[in-house]
Amino acid sequence: MSLTLSSFRALALSVLSSSLVLVPAVAHDEPGSVDFDLLVPGFPLNGSITIVTLVGPDAGEEVLHTTWNLTYSAPPGGTPASDVMLELSVQTTGGPREWVVTGAEFGWPATTGVHVGSLDSDLLNGVLLGGFGGGLPISTPELIMGATTGGLDGQFLASTITLELAGDVVCQTDLGHAGPGTLAMQICGDPLATGGSATLSLNGAPAFATVLLAVGLQDLPTPFAGGTLVPVPVLQVFAVPADGAGWVQIHVPGGGGPVTVYLQAAVVDGSLFGGWALSNALAVELLP
Repeated sequence: MSLTLSSFRALALSVLSSSLVLVPAVAHDEPGSVDFDLLVPGFPLNGSITIVTLVGPDAGEEVLHTTWNLTYSAPPGGTPASDVMLELSVQTTGGPREWVVTGAEFGWPATTGVHVGSLDSDLLNGVLLGGFGGGLPISTPELIMGATTGGLDGQFLASTITLELAGDVVCQTDLGHAGPGTLAMQICGDPLATGGSATLSLNGAPAFATVLLAVGLQDLPTPFAGGTLVPVPVLQVFAVPADGAGWVQIHVPGGGGPVTVYLQAAVVDGSLFGGWALSNALAVELLP
């Protein structure tokens, strides 16, 4: 019986979790980028689906590219190479991202023995969140190892998953003052000079809500709806839609400075006493 991705994930709920240490490697494609190698477990797999929680790069690092570098060894009677199925998932400020690969995609035949392959993609690109609900300063990618027919009976030898990172990622200053509600916002990427860009990411909004971004040139914290509004006076308000998971992601170009702009998000939330949820405020440095 073959498995769909959803059933593959469902079956994986009953398996072992463990942690691996990751090591940095040399730069990859983009100028100034740094590679971070996730080490694929090298212990023999016994025919069950296995989940491994990896120790990833620091939270706030931006993934630019991902490459699988696999050597798979199937013993006689083990899982044929073509049936191998691996899923890597990461949490980013733009939402969860995942990439599923199979041995067939590597061009591996339906045989046992040792098989080598490499695949790369931009499916996992984004700024990484801290692990286990944001409680750790490092990211925690999750790797599921199985087969299109269920569990995996075989072994990976000296295999890695390489995350190409942007290098020096700059996050704009977080001034705090979040709440009420669960809105959280950050802007991370290049320094915001001409030619640079960053990504504004916000989570914690109600599904499909209209998020209001209040912009000002002064940092004057003022009580508002049970919380604190920082960019006072508000010079302009932008309305942007959240997606079904309550996420907002916006491209922010650099240039136009030098000037510091203060930014805070708000959204109507009838479950709160004041009727509004407020995010943390940011001091955004626009450079020439």
